[in-house]
Amino acid sequence: MPEKILGTTEAWAQRNPKTLIALVKAVTEAGAWLDEPANRPEAARILAMPRFLNVPAEVIGRSLSLPDFHIFHRQLANFPWRSHADWYLSQMVRWGQVEPRPDMRAVADRVFRSDIYRAAASELGLPCPLGDRKVEGAHSDPWILPTNGAPVAMGPDSFLDGSVFDTNIKTSTTFEQQESNHGD
Repeated sequence: MPEKILGTTEAWAQRNPKTLIALVKAVTEAGAWLDEPANRPEAARILAMPRFLNVPAEVIGRSLSLPDFHIFHRQLANFPWRSHADWYLSQMVRWGQVEPRPDMRAVADRVFRSDIYRAAASELGLPCPLGDRKVEGAHSDPWILPTNGAPVAMGPDSFLDGSVFDTNIKTSTTFEQQESNHGD
């Protein structure tokens, strides 16, 4: 699930392209470091500091020690899937938070900058998906994702209700068509 974000304003990103790539690389490398179980106690100690979470390191360490509870880098966890943005926007339309627009995919593309991630990943020698969107909820078991390098082992991504969200087959007219397949 997409719960990690590095966000900037578009204006800042345009003024600071090298700094932005450096930030994405730093977050990516930090995620790889955090995915190593041996580094989790140190992460818990740092996060426990008063200037961060100000809670006992043991409390933080408990959740960090649960296998596969947190995935920081593996399975392309930091890749900005535009299909995630499509899903978020469809939910915002569904719940009346935004009005549907014919250019919803363009909005997703403008915000979820897979091109920036790819540039940073290229400098780090990391693989990237061949596309920016994938079918969401289609895998109840682990699966293999083709990339521009070695294939990447991915985890299950099924929705609790078994629905599938596929923006690759829908038209650009509305998100309601897809949403009617998702149900309430």
